[in-house]
Amino acid sequence: MGRIEFVTGVLERLDVQGWPNKSDTGWSGYDVEVLGSRWAHLQLTTVAEEYPKGKKMIRCRLRAAWSLQPGRCSGRRWAWSCW
Repeated sequence: MGRIEFVTGVLERLDVQGWPNKSDTGWSGYDVEVLGSRWAHLQLTTVAEEYPKGKKMIRCRLRAAWSLQPGRCSGRRWAWSCW
């Protein structure tokens, strides 16, 4: 299994389980982004290494981050404002 097949499998499983996601368009620093909620998201980055005798290794990096940009936020009644 190659890196592309691995990422395709991840995307298929996310779709089956109903996780909103988007794949890389070719210029992002990640392969898959999982939009867990309006507060946080997860990015998956992969790289493949080939070894002698046809062996392969796929390395994965998961990066969790807040969806909102850091800043000062204040809540007033039902509305939030960030600046």
